[in-house]
Amino acid sequence: METNTHPTLEQLRASEERYRAKKRGDKPTEPLTESARAYIARMQASERAQADTSIASLMQQVGRRSTARSFTPYPYSIDQAYPLALRIYESRLAAVGRKLLWQSDTEAVFRDLVRYFIGDQQGPYDVHRGIYIFGHFGAGKTILMQAFREFTQLIEERLTAATLPFTPRTFRFNHAKDIAMEIQRSAATESLRQYFGGLRLFDDLGNEEEKKIYGNDVNAMAEILLARYNAYQNGGPMTHCTSNLAPHECQEVYGDRVGSRVFELFNHVYLDGNDKRKLIDTNSSFRKGVRGI
Repeated sequence: METNTHPTLEQLRASEERYRAKKRGDKPTEPLTESARAYIARMQASERAQADTSIASLMQQVGRRSTARSFTPYPYSIDQAYPLALRIYESRLAAVGRKLLWQSDTEAVFRDLVRYFIGDQQGPYDVHRGIYIFGHFGAGKTILMQAFREFTQLIEERLTAATLPFTPRTFRFNHAKDIAMEIQRSAATESLRQYFGGLRLFDDLGNEEEKKIYGNDVNAMAEILLARYNAYQNGGPMTHCTSNLAPHECQEVYGDRVGSRVFELFNHVYLDGNDKRKLIDTNSSFRKGVRGI
C-alpha cells in the first residue's frame, strides 16, 4: 500500500503562511515540515526565475534599442561611388544652366556627403542622423539634395535587382510650403500623419506660413518635425531638410521645442550661394553651439 506523499490543501495553506512569515523575517513558532521546506524552496526558485526573466527581458529591450539604427551600407567604396554622384550632380546643375566650380575644400565636403549617403561610418557625418542643409536663397540646396536622391535611387534599384542586402537610404521629397497649403485646403490636422513616417526630405523649411484650422493657427512643419523626432527617438526614420534658416534660427521660427531638436536630428551643412555656389561644412562649429540652444 502506497503512502500519499502529496500535501493536503490545509498543509499547502500552512506552508504558504510559513513562507510569508519567513519573507517578513518572523521566527518560526514550530519546526518546518518537509513539505513546508519543499514548498518554500519551490517558491523561492520561482521568484528567482521570474526576476531573471524580467532582467533578461529588459536586457533584450536594451539590445534592440542599441541595434535599432544598425544598417547595411551600400557595397561600394567612396572611390567607386564618388564619380557617379558627381556626374549626377553636374547633370542636375547643367539642366538649370549652372556649372560646378569647386572652391578650396568644397570638393572634400561633397565627397563627405557621398560617404554619408553610401552609409560609410568612417566619414565625418553621423549616418544615423539626417542632413540639414542651409544657406541663402538660390544657393542650390534643393538641386544638391535632388542629386543625392537620384544617386540613392539609382543604386538601390540596382541592388534590389541583384538581390543584394542594403538598408534604404533614398528618401521622399516634400515641399514645406505645399504641405502647409494642403493642410489649409483639407482643414484637418489628421492629414499631417502621412508625413510622420518614411525617410523624407522637407524642402525649403521655414518658408511656409502658419495656417488657420477651425480658427486655430497650425504650424504644419512644427507638428511634423516634433512627431518625427519622437518616432526617431524610438528607432523611427531619419529626416532631411533644406532651409534658408540656420539651425539656431529654427528656434525663433518654430519655438524652443522644435529648435532644440534640430540639433539632435541632423548633421548640419552650410551651402554658400554668395561665393560661386560654394559648399562649406559648418557641422563642427554648430555642434559647439548646441549647449546654448
